[in-house]
Amino acid sequence: GFSQTYRPFETKASTNKLTTKSTPIDNIFYVLLDNQNLPIDTFSSKIVDSKSKLDLNLQNGEYTLRAFGYNDPGNVSKYYTKYKNTNLGYGSITFNNIESTEIGDTFILEKKFQVSRDTAFAGLTLKRFNAKLEINILDKIPASASHIEVAVNGESKVYSFLSAKYPSTLTIQNSSLLSTVSSIYSLRGQSNQTISTNILPPDQDWSNFKEVVTPVKINVYDVNGKVIITRDILDVKIMPNTITRLSGNLFEDLTKDKSSSFAITVDENYAKNIITQKF
Repeated sequence: GFSQTYRPFETKASTNKLTTKSTPIDNIFYVLLDNQNLPIDTFSSKIVDSKSKLDLNLQNGEYTLRAFGYNDPGNVSKYYTKYKNTNLGYGSITFNNIESTEIGDTFILEKKFQVSRDTAFAGLTLKRFNAKLEINILDKIPASASHIEVAVNGESKVYSFLSAKYPSTLTIQNSSLLSTVSSIYSLRGQSNQTISTNILPPDQDWSNFKEVVTPVKINVYDVNGKVIITRDILDVKIMPNTITRLSGNLFEDLTKDKSSSFAITVDENYAKNIITQKF
């Protein structure tokens, strides 16, 4: 069967010194909110020579600065309308009638401040927001396998301004599944292979990241787009800045019923900051 482990990522990135090893991001998107929590400006900045700096020339008042560091796999879109709307999200492509969304590494920051003169920001620290799901396939990947779909409850938008009434909301509750499709064609005949996908966890606030549970649906397709194996795994824990690993034999039931469900028993040890789940 499968087992599940759960551990934290490296946690921080700096806006004035970014290294490839700990912060695999290449862009920063800033959103400036006024004292009524309404978006009043946005800024975009490339990370050049591992550095990024933001200088703000502001009128007196209270503000909130939100920053989003991200790695753009080529599908990131941004939208801004003053006082009304601000979006930053990852787009999808279609594979075999499936919307496949690749989520890049994503870091965030929120800073509330008050100014009475020109203010410069440098050295602010971003923390990783995305979770990562790793699927460790222990048994041999069959010759008929071509692509794998992993679907979880996740967000495609890093940030979506909803209303000034909900200033603490980062991502909303989400009951729909978001899929990522990856090629495993080159892994055929190999065992103990790991497939990973980033997740933007739903139902998160700026001030307090929390653990949420999601079903995980795994479908493997042949070269003609036909499903050859399906797995439904219930109540898998994900959390921002955390790696969740599912490990087990995926193809042992190729000639049996194509759908199975598993319950998970949780052994929690917060003292070591690791959660292990087996099922």
